[in-house]
Amino acid sequence: MQTSPRTQRILEHLEDVWQHQKPLPADAMKHITEYVDSLPEEYQTLGLREIANDVVSSMHMHMLWLIDTFQRNAESEGINARSRAETLVKIQSETFAVMEKVQKLLVVRSLDDLAALVNITTSLQMLSWTDLAEDAHGWLYEMPSLYYNRLVKVGLVDGAETLQ
Repeated sequence: MQTSPRTQRILEHLEDVWQHQKPLPADAMKHITEYVDSLPEEYQTLGLREIANDVVSSMHMHMLWLIDTFQRNAESEGINARSRAETLVKIQSETFAVMEKVQKLLVVRSLDDLAALVNITTSLQMLSWTDLAEDAHGWLYEMPSLYYNRLVKVGLVDGAETLQ
């Protein structure tokens, strides 16, 4: 993929900044969650929503990673150009549609809901982590609807029906 010099400079800057950005460690997330759980209900709801957004965002980044893995490695793994292009069009459309739907409809009302969200998200991330285009390809056809449907099943997506 060709990028302009300006885009390349921006990407290099972002890479440098991201190297200095550190995710919060597990104990910090625990303390934040304890704090949020101690807040009055209206603030607790907002706090839980922000923590949940962070969890969902990690899944969305994981799905983008899988798309990128497929795109970067497909040619070297012998997947022809036509098949790569068709796959990217289909998976991008479905993935982004589900990402948007989850972001809009996610409901986390309690620590139990947050725990369910974290369990669903991390288990799917661990199962689907790969550096192979062929494996990413398979996961990308399943992951968006699988993630969404699991969230619906446990009541974390408001007023939604499962996807086919």
